[in-house]
Amino acid sequence: MRALILFLLVVAAGGARLHAQAIAPDSAPPAAADPGSTSSASAPAAGDELPRGGTLAPIDPNYLLQPDDVIEVIVFREPDLTTNAIVRKDGQFEMKLLGPVMVAGLSVDQATEAIRAGLAKDYLVSPRVSLSIVSYAKKKINVMGEVRTPGLYSYPEHGALMLSDAIAMAGGLLPTSDAAHVSVRRVVNDKPVVTQVNAAIGNGAADAYEVKPDDAITIAILPKRHFTVLGQINRPGDYDVNDDRPVYLTDAIALAGGFTRLANASHVLLKRTENGRETVQTVDARAMQKSAGTQRLLIQNEDTITVPETLF
Repeated sequence: MRALILFLLVVAAGGARLHAQAIAPDSAPPAAADPGSTSSASAPAAGDELPRGGTLAPIDPNYLLQPDDVIEVIVFREPDLTTNAIVRKDGQFEMKLLGPVMVAGLSVDQATEAIRAGLAKDYLVSPRVSLSIVSYAKKKINVMGEVRTPGLYSYPEHGALMLSDAIAMAGGLLPTSDAAHVSVRRVVNDKPVVTQVNAAIGNGAADAYEVKPDDAITIAILPKRHFTVLGQINRPGDYDVNDDRPVYLTDAIALAGGFTRLANASHVLLKRTENGRETVQTVDARAMQKSAGTQRLLIQNEDTITVPETLF
């Protein structure tokens, strides 16, 4: 009898559990919203943020894209449209679907909007676009003219670059360099501005003048110094010197082969025209040759040296 009573109690308890499971809801009702919380329908859910690429360069909000910048464009939920490209010399890059897109001269935000608008116009509904700079274009300067290795050189990423340093980067000056007439061309407010700098050694101006990215530096060639040597000289004629070495009267005579046996070296005539006025000076070239302490006479362009004959 006791065993029958226990059996009936177990059966009753099992039926009660089955009944409770049958009337339980499938899931608990949603919890009431916290009055203090806010939400936005436009905010992306967790994991919906725009993906980012690899190592990217820090972006200056005022930076304008330029040729040779490397950029990465990502379109949310459109992995096939991810584009890594170099901004070409014409300021454009090739974007999938859109083709060439002009971005040079635009900020990152402006370029992003240009791409988004292009995709929204014909291809995607409300596209979300991210543009990042992978690496910036290397800043360059151009050193031309009378230097040992003219060409394009990278501007240092940190610190200033002086004109003397820029010339040294290009191998330094040549003997034919007119260091006193170095021109620096720079674009200011979309207009070219040319500045003349005296970069002669010892002047100090080249050490004080700061070069900027994209400057074009031109070192002129020395103008030829033309002079004539006549009279009692072994090789009379016209002579040209187009390097930076000084040419003195004794040098000019040596270039012309030196005096003949009949030369009157103590009465050499030097004819020179300055400011439209012609002057003739008598010079004791023999004394200049014999004594290093004698004042030397520097030859100028278009001078004429005449060595007279000795009168016995």
